[in-house]
Amino acid sequence: MLALTFQPQPGRTVTVTRTPSGWIAHEETAGQRRHLVLARGTIRQDLLDDLRAAGLPDPLARQLVQGLAHDVDFQRELRPGDTFTILFERFRDAEGDLLREGRMLHAGFALSGRDLSLWRYDTEDGPDWFDDQGRSLRRAFLRTPLDGARVTSGFGMRAHPVLGYTRQHQGIDFAAPSGTPVLAASDGEVVQIGWLSGYGRVITLQHPEDRSTRYAHLSAFAPGLKLGDRVRQRR
Repeated sequence: MLALTFQPQPGRTVTVTRTPSGWIAHEETAGQRRHLVLARGTIRQDLLDDLRAAGLPDPLARQLVQGLAHDVDFQRELRPGDTFTILFERFRDAEGDLLREGRMLHAGFALSGRDLSLWRYDTEDGPDWFDDQGRSLRRAFLRTPLDGARVTSGFGMRAHPVLGYTRQHQGIDFAAPSGTPVLAASDGEVVQIGWLSGYGRVITLQHPEDRSTRYAHLSAFAPGLKLGDRVRQRR
């Protein structure tokens, strides 16, 4: 008898056996126990790094930051010294070895201006966050379209960084490492993509109600993205 056994992930074993009639696959899943884990931390500089430093797994930290982008202005509302508590699942086998991380269940933030108490719930459109009054955080436009980015300049009058003259700055500049994914602020259609003088690599999205958003100074474009494509919020 010829057989192959492998573990695609902890606690899950797949055995493929050759028989006279062909190959047969058999899967075994180890008994798992669900644990609730509480991660506590303090905002220092970068929310994503602070969440990970408090023990929240990276995929869950990124998921939370993207959810908060609908409702939290990371530049104006987050301050050093603000605190958070995150409740999430973790699954272990009978010996206590970690099998996998589960879902986030609750996120609490004590911000300088307000307190947030958020609950995760799976909807038909995917995971969503709701406050204590049952209101969804999902909004028409994201307030921060990058994961944990830092605002370097906002709307208002400012001196041109190269030419020196002062004029109205009609956008928000974010600082993030090269390659950081830029998220669509809302569902829309790509009406401009390419190189534009003064903006470098730029994408413009057209949204309902004659609204548009522009994303400039990009390091690259998403593979395959082209003029006329429709994109979803956070994609």
